[in-house]
Amino acid sequence: MTLSSVTVLVPAYNEEATVAEVIRRVRARAAADLELIVIDDGSTDGTARAVASVIDLVDVFVRLPVNRGRACAIREGLARATGDVIVFQDADLELDPAIIPDLAQPILEGRADFVAGYRLHAGNRPHMSAQQWWVNRALTKLTCLVLGIRMTDAETCAKAFPRRLLAALDIESTGFELEPEILAKLARLGVRIEEFPISFRPRTRAEGKKIRASDALWAVTTLFRHRSWQPTPAALLRALPASSDPQVRPTLALPVAS
Repeated sequence: MTLSSVTVLVPAYNEEATVAEVIRRVRARAAADLELIVIDDGSTDGTARAVASVIDLVDVFVRLPVNRGRACAIREGLARATGDVIVFQDADLELDPAIIPDLAQPILEGRADFVAGYRLHAGNRPHMSAQQWWVNRALTKLTCLVLGIRMTDAETCAKAFPRRLLAALDIESTGFELEPEILAKLARLGVRIEEFPISFRPRTRAEGKKIRASDALWAVTTLFRHRSWQPTPAALLRALPASSDPQVRPTLALPVAS
């Protein structure tokens, strides 16, 4: 498989200042032939106009009438995706779209079922506030302890998955609690995880940062709610790729009832 098998989902809410540049970078620096889906999650600013200015670079543009949350926007995009691999790319330029091939390649090569770019390393420490650094570290340690997995950054938004596997998770979240829900369910499936360090330049609230300290509480609540998730047989069937090639088949471990 090549990057033409990749769908990039870009959820956007009030990101008129950056969304067009994100779209341009996805095309110019990542790949010209991947599928790009942008979801305007009920923005009240000029996000839709910004997307319209580069609409020739977008394959699918979805406009939701009201703001429903990041996870809802992701679900809307996933329902329209056709690529074998799904990559998340936020519209705020905190993460460079140039990492998209690095996120997708381990899955395309059959080495991993889930790939994440981690922000919590020394190179990014000067750019993160003390609160952001230590809250993310604490959430990551708690996530690893509760789920029995090893990850460097549990709350990163830089993620890639086989489309069938992501669809099988039956996502219930609406907002930023999406990240712990995904990890809890992937841990129950026993998937192969691969990580690599990425650059991260966080925004301030004045620049449009939307996540708040209260979201950490929602993350913990979501983590415990889904730690004993039991996928349905239909969900497990959806997780298996159509190909019979074992090199591209996720290594799924059936969860044990708790």
